[in-house]
Amino acid sequence: MRLLNLLWDDVMLCYDSHNQLVNAQFVFQTSYYDRHRYERVYNSLCRVYGTPFTNDHGTLSWYGGNNTGWVTLSMNENLGHCYTTLSIGY
Repeated sequence: MRLLNLLWDDVMLCYDSHNQLVNAQFVFQTSYYDRHRYERVYNSLCRVYGTPFTNDHGTLSWYGGNNTGWVTLSMNENLGHCYTTLSIGY
């Protein structure tokens, strides 16, 4: 799936009991440490939403007006793989 002009390896869409989309998670995996995608997504989000509201050890969050949504960007390493994750919720 494509988001922010990037292809993502894995996408999970979550719906509520009324079949309305409530959040989505986009994951991209590499077999090596690579911050390029994380930095590219970060720059795109800052252009649209401004400075992140929170920064917890590299996990960045932006919140919509009137508490109507959120975006979280993170990068993690596990067993030699690097994961860039973008989560969006309503």
